[in-house]
Amino acid sequence: AYRLVDNPFLEETLENFRPAISRTYYVALDHFRSEIAETGTFFRRLADAAVEGDSERLQRVIQDFGEHQRHQVLSILTEETA
Repeated sequence: AYRLVDNPFLEETLENFRPAISRTYYVALDHFRSEIAETGTFFRRLADAAVEGDSERLQRVIQDFGEHQRHQVLSILTEETA
């Protein structure tokens, strides 16, 4: 699935992260329906940066979205433990 990177170690690493990422998306989307639009925006920004070959922006877009998802999931977990 990640043959584009042409790096077996990175391919395996990305594949190992897939279940955790899928669970994170599920938790966020299950609790915050508005996240569907945010996810669409993420993929548009990601595609734009990739098409333009802007690796720094790619990294920033991924980090920003990851942080956003992390905050969403942490807020859900905080609510559930309260």
